[in-house]
Amino acid sequence: MDKGSLTILLEHDFQYLAITRKLQILSDVASALQYLHSKNIVHGDLTSNNILINEKDEVFVADHGILILCSELSGTSYITSNVRWTAPENFRISEDEELTSSPQLSSDVYSFGCIMLQVHG
Repeated sequence: MDKGSLTILLEHDFQYLAITRKLQILSDVASALQYLHSKNIVHGDLTSNNILINEKDEVFVADHGILILCSELSGTSYITSNVRWTAPENFRISEDEELTSSPQLSSDVYSFGCIMLQVHG
C-alpha cells in the first residue's frame, strides 16, 4: 500500500489528522471487521500495523487469521505478535505452560477498541 500502515500514518501525521478522517478510518476498519465476523473469520492479530492505507486513502485490514492458521499448521500454540492489542482472555496458560485459548470474535473487538484509543490519542 502506498501510504503504508495506520501505524506509519499516526507516527507521521497524527497532529494533522482531522477528527473526521480519524472517524472515517475507524469506520472503515469496523466495516471490514464486521464483514470478517459475518463469515465467522477471526482476524486474531488486529493491530495498527495490519491496517493499510492506499494512495486513495482507502483503508484495508490485512493478515486476517494468518497467525492462527500458522499455529494450527505447525502444531504450536497461538502466540500473538503484539500483546498490546491482545485481549486478556488470550493469555490463559495451562499447567503445562501452553496457551489454552485462541482468539475469538470478541478478541478482535477488544483489539479494535485498543486501535480506537491509539487513533484518538
